[in-house]
Amino acid sequence: MKTHNSFFNEATISLIRNNLKTNKAAAKMAAELIEETSYWMSLTYEELRGLVFTPELKRSWFVHSDGSCPSCGNSVPMYNWKYDPIEIPWKMQCPHCSELFPKNDFATYYKSGLDKNNDFRHNLADRSLLINPDGSDFGIDDGNGWYDENGDRYMFIGAYLSHSHWIKLVVTGVLKLSFSYILTDNPEYAYRAGMILDSIARHFPDFDFYTQGIMYEQEYKSNGYVNYWVDSNREVRIFALAYDQIFDILKADQNYENVLGKPFDSFCHDIEERIFYDAFNNMKKIQTNPPETPLTVVIIKSVLNHNEQEITDEIDDIINEATRVDGLSGESGLAGYAAIAPRSIADLLCFFANIDVSFVEKVLLNHPQLYKTYRFHIDTWYDASYYPGVGDSSVFALPMKEYTALFTMHIPLSSIYHRSREWFALKLSEVYNDPDFVKTIFLSHNKNVSECFKKDYYIDNPKHYENIISDIIENYGEELTQKSINYNQWRVSLLHTGCGDNKTMFAMPYDSGANHCHHDALSLHIFSKSINISPDFGYPPVNYGGWNTKEAHWYGHPAAHNQVVVDGKRFINLPPSGDGMFYRYPKYGTNLMFSIGSFVKATYNEAKEYNGASRYERLIAMIDISDTDSYCVDISRTDGGKSHSRFLRSSYSTTKTTGLNLIPGKNYYPEETILRNPMVDESPQKSWNIDFAIFEDENQTPLKRNIHFKYTGLSTDSSVNMCESWVDITRMAQTSNIRSGNKSVWVPTLYESKKGPRTQFSGIHEVYENHSNITSIDKINIPICDFDEVLKVVHDNGICDYIIANDPIKNNSIIIPENEIKTDALLAVIRFRNNIFLKATICSGSLLQIKDACFLAGTNNSNVEFI
Repeated sequence: MKTHNSFFNEATISLIRNNLKTNKAAAKMAAELIEETSYWMSLTYEELRGLVFTPELKRSWFVHSDGSCPSCGNSVPMYNWKYDPIEIPWKMQCPHCSELFPKNDFATYYKSGLDKNNDFRHNLADRSLLINPDGSDFGIDDGNGWYDENGDRYMFIGAYLSHSHWIKLVVTGVLKLSFSYILTDNPEYAYRAGMILDSIARHFPDFDFYTQGIMYEQEYKSNGYVNYWVDSNREVRIFALAYDQIFDILKADQNYENVLGKPFDSFCHDIEERIFYDAFNNMKKIQTNPPETPLTVVIIKSVLNHNEQEITDEIDDIINEATRVDGLSGESGLAGYAAIAPRSIADLLCFFANIDVSFVEKVLLNHPQLYKTYRFHIDTWYDASYYPGVGDSSVFALPMKEYTALFTMHIPLSSIYHRSREWFALKLSEVYNDPDFVKTIFLSHNKNVSECFKKDYYIDNPKHYENIISDIIENYGEELTQKSINYNQWRVSLLHTGCGDNKTMFAMPYDSGANHCHHDALSLHIFSKSINISPDFGYPPVNYGGWNTKEAHWYGHPAAHNQVVVDGKRFINLPPSGDGMFYRYPKYGTNLMFSIGSFVKATYNEAKEYNGASRYERLIAMIDISDTDSYCVDISRTDGGKSHSRFLRSSYSTTKTTGLNLIPGKNYYPEETILRNPMVDESPQKSWNIDFAIFEDENQTPLKRNIHFKYTGLSTDSSVNMCESWVDITRMAQTSNIRSGNKSVWVPTLYESKKGPRTQFSGIHEVYENHSNITSIDKINIPICDFDEVLKVVHDNGICDYIIANDPIKNNSIIIPENEIKTDALLAVIRFRNNIFLKATICSGSLLQIKDACFLAGTNNSNVEFI
């Protein structure tokens, strides 16, 4: 049994209270929190105990995940109902018409069903109270939901209990009361937190969301206690930390046993056995995204005063497991789920800094792989505004202005229990000598230094830390130092070029499978001129009835991504998730070449296992035109299946095509996709192109800059298809804290199609402002293998690039009669002006010959680089 406070020892409590005297921001936060606690302070002890309802009442994570307001008819999906357990108890409110549901007085009905122990029982409740004041049965909910005329079930009380009553009254009450004691030294706060914890312990083992809860209108769907597993995990952790805060004061207070009505040892026994050890014995109820489950376990063990070496060993295990895939857990969802591990590790280390402030530095030094953990989401953060939409994450075309490895719009409730993530970022910068970690603080707080340390009770002088940030920005600038990099375990290649407002980044994942993945291996993600040029659709639209709807499945389909699709099918041979429920240990996908030169940056990846083809490859080469502009060669090679289609989309845009004569066509595999208005040209002209004029949003609000995205197709024997893709943007409103209904748009979509089994798609991508920087693009036809490619690109300044892409299987020496060029390179870019050779980049090759001049790898060549 617990013997003393752990995280909230005497030194930590004194630190916090002393900081309130010097840290004005912390003092302001403390005053606000104490004021918010006044509701629980106004309740009688019996009312406090009565906040915890019994497991007999069903909980539901949604009123109806794809529902509408029964009164006004407007769409109210997912989390968009409003609620306030203090101002409008036992009610859910429509965000459109403000109508309250259920229509019956559930509070009175609830009280009528209380037994002698103050526990609700359905069989005791007076069902004559289940009435609508207008005399109808419209909107009446006895706790089991109300059914509309279509048979759809609306869980008004179930959703109220989950989101409003349990989270806002019970969990938040425990959190704020316990921490108010830390802030004030007033034992009454501790008394009251203890009473709620004791009441929770009475019922906690009997709560079982799997048998008592509803998720996406389905029972027996998700494990958990009161709520489903994600929240159950967080809530058990909050209860443990609250218990830790109040333990010493309640143990020392002789009066508390009289207030509580039981011996202190019995109080501790019930909380520890019926909450914490029950969770240990029922791990499936708190099993959540890595590494949150073992993190919660080790925090509880520390609260319960387990052996120090045991705790240290478990922390090492957590870090090693959560960083095994290029510093990350391996879970997909690049900007979302993949960021859980870095955030969780940061919080874990900051928790233990309460015990030993040097703990963070020690762990960072002992686990050098953590540097890669926190660099990953810097290297992938384009212009401090966008992340590649790999897997389930983000929203179509929505900027992400926070460094997602540490900062989010929604700050966890438990963040007040430890030093801030901003403080942690400073430690990262200090230990690893990398100023970019400090820059992430600055950029994530809208470049406002004075906002960076307003939420940290554990520092005495925010100005000191603000000055550190200001000095770093003054000395190193605010722009992140990003380099092209291939994360070969997580399996994503990143190419960076340019700077400032003219940065460009291309990202290509070459893996798929397991939790929160899309079938998006070899998809292309383009960012340039401060815009997400080709955004992924984002997180699946589960707001249309859950994960098993056509809308949700559409988002995972290969045709929903900028990639080649074989026979219209989803991927096969997906690797297993590995240990546990969420870990993803990438198994397939290989980088064949990654070459970074002075003006050419290229990556060549394959992922043939995913669609059962003998070859499934993609080569992209980013080639600089100037310091501000570039273009990209894009070649896809596939061998297998009967038909292949390569898809391409941009952001909110209008399109103009050249060299295409489009007539009505057929929808692409309509049973699997959501596309409309199909048009086709079976015989496109040579070097046809499509130009996307990009807008700010779905309302076609003009950008501040005239940005275009142009694609020139160079494939032979292909048909070109235009259509529109359905994209849900409802979650954008939710992310912006606007409670709207379901909302979707249709975006222009291009795809080229060829008959298999052996195809090659080739093209040039260019993002430009006002006018194109390219005069002409041509495919040079020479007697070579069908998977070799030779292109000629002429810039508007007279420069001419010859691009040679060799088939790695054949590995031919390719000769271009024009300028008498010969090379054995996998990729070569040779630049001329007025037929005068300027420079070349040779990737995975040994020679370049231009007329009589021969350049060999390993020799000193000032204008030819071999990579």
